[in-house]
Amino acid sequence: MFNIEGYATPFKNIHDFEKFDENLGKSVELRQKVVSIMYPCLDLAEKPLDSIIKISKKFLTKAVLENYTAVKPRRNKKILKKTKFYSLIYDLVVSEFAKTATNKITETEFEKGMGKIINYAKDWFGGRKDRYNADETKNKGKTPSADATSASSPAKSSSSSSSAEDSPDENQSSLPISDSFTR
Repeated sequence: MFNIEGYATPFKNIHDFEKFDENLGKSVELRQKVVSIMYPCLDLAEKPLDSIIKISKKFLTKAVLENYTAVKPRRNKKILKKTKFYSLIYDLVVSEFAKTATNKITETEFEKGMGKIINYAKDWFGGRKDRYNADETKNKGKTPSADATSASSPAKSSSSSSSAEDSPDENQSSLPISDSFTR
């Protein structure tokens, strides 16, 4: 956690992030400080998405990202692409990775990467483990019904079970078992 001109990051709520984003558009000094914090997160030897994730985790929490989509409008969600913060990350990542021979990134790839980050932010900082534990707790004590068990594991009934020698199944070889191993 660090402070940039009075803003505690990563941002824990959308109100603080929106206030920061508004000032990011007004203050050149703030933008320069933010870029100076983002720059060490860039690893030009790795995929651009890895750098975008590192930068995003430095500034945003899952509580903020759950209120956004990357590009497409959705009900009750804001579009991250419309923020100054998004533009700043985009400009930095695209310009720096353009200098590499192998890791260039297009606008479409960047947008898809941000979409993945937003979608998987719920797994950040132990979120996946928390969800898994909640599912385990919720499912604890529940036993599958007899009908569900029999439907999920098909077993042959005693009337239909017969040996392969009596009536070969169309999925089984008509050769006796010992012959199939010797070939």
